[in-house]
Amino acid sequence: MPRKVVILFGAKVRCFVGLLLFLAFEASADLRVMTLNAEWLWTPYDQKVDGDKFNAGDPMPADYEQEIAFYRHIVDENQVDILAISEIENEEVARDLSKGLRGNWLVAFKQGRDTATGQDVAILSRLPLVKASVRDFGFPGARVKGLHKAKRLSKLVGARYMYRDSVLSILTAHVLSRRNDSRIKSLRRHAQLKALGVLAREERLESDATLTLGDLNDVLGSPGIDALKRESGLESVFENCGRVLLSDREVRDAIDHIFYAGLTCRQVRPIDLQQHSDHTAILAVFD
Repeated sequence: MPRKVVILFGAKVRCFVGLLLFLAFEASADLRVMTLNAEWLWTPYDQKVDGDKFNAGDPMPADYEQEIAFYRHIVDENQVDILAISEIENEEVARDLSKGLRGNWLVAFKQGRDTATGQDVAILSRLPLVKASVRDFGFPGARVKGLHKAKRLSKLVGARYMYRDSVLSILTAHVLSRRNDSRIKSLRRHAQLKALGVLAREERLESDATLTLGDLNDVLGSPGIDALKRESGLESVFENCGRVLLSDREVRDAIDHIFYAGLTCRQVRPIDLQQHSDHTAILAVFD
């Protein structure tokens, strides 16, 4: 084979290999984040039912395993890197979910203060966890006009991770529901969201990028969400993302949120949880 042809052939091979490496890098550069409300996902294996006043009881083991398997499939299928999950009974549920996922997953969990429902939240991630960074921050609270005292968060966990060469701070919380809502309950939810916003602002000062997400039980434009945005300086994926694959109505009615800073949102879309939850999961893809 003439030398010129060999050189050209070699150059084409190098270009092809370079393209493959570039595409692989581009795929790995995505940060895929999901928030998911599991709607009363209790474990039948701990011989206990959390929730002094309200709980859905323990499911049958077969039903529990089926639901856990469904969530694993959703996470694996969407190549999720970070999952914030709410309405779980305890850390055992989060660990059961993590065990069957592809890759090396870590669970960040802190026991919540909500003894009435027993509900808790957790962060699952396959990013490296910064040592001793999992915290509940003492479950901070805030006051708003109309309340005589501060309302504290009751279901909250935060952790820091290494994303490439940067520190990524993540907060997830589950605030008061809108079931049987009232003026006072709405004000308390507003106060919780304000407290979450203040905490997110503090975390921004200590990290390169920040995510705050979860079932926040309020909609864009509400006093509570406005307070969170104002206090934190974070942006909503529903309002500032390259592609928002939700209808205007879905965005308007959404109570599960992802807020961010220090990242670029490329796409956000809903994930159908079928019969397993009364919520729709939200997936956001970041650079």
